[in-house]
Amino acid sequence: MVMTMLSMMMVMMMMMMVVMMVVMMMMMLMMAVKVQVGVMMMVMMRMMMMMLMMAVKVQVGVMMMVMMRMMMRMMMLMVVVVVMRMVVTRDESDDDDDDDDDAVGAIDDVDAADDDGDDDVADTAPK
Repeated sequence: MVMTMLSMMMVMMMMMMVVMMVVMMMMMLMMAVKVQVGVMMMVMMRMMMMMLMMAVKVQVGVMMMVMMRMMMRMMMLMVVVVVMRMVVTRDESDDDDDDDDDAVGAIDDVDAADDDGDDDVADTAPK
């Protein structure tokens, strides 16, 4: 009975490890923009160590609780990161690449008949 429990626990651990690794990798890819990869690596190593340490002395139930809590934390982090990225890379409602919301491509150019920077229709300013 004990052996079956242990083997089951090891299998669960392995599966969880794989899932955690995948999640961590995704997080690393997302955060690689703002956070150094080294810090991420440190966190990862620490989590792995904690899991291995716990597997020795803690019952499976508590293990599961801890796992679930870690998973929840990961998911929260993922959500936060995704939201942050959406906020950072929000795009305008028009199709041109200036920052205002009209479809005219020139920036601060009210006339749009000519492509100089002023607001009259005469094409006088040097390009």
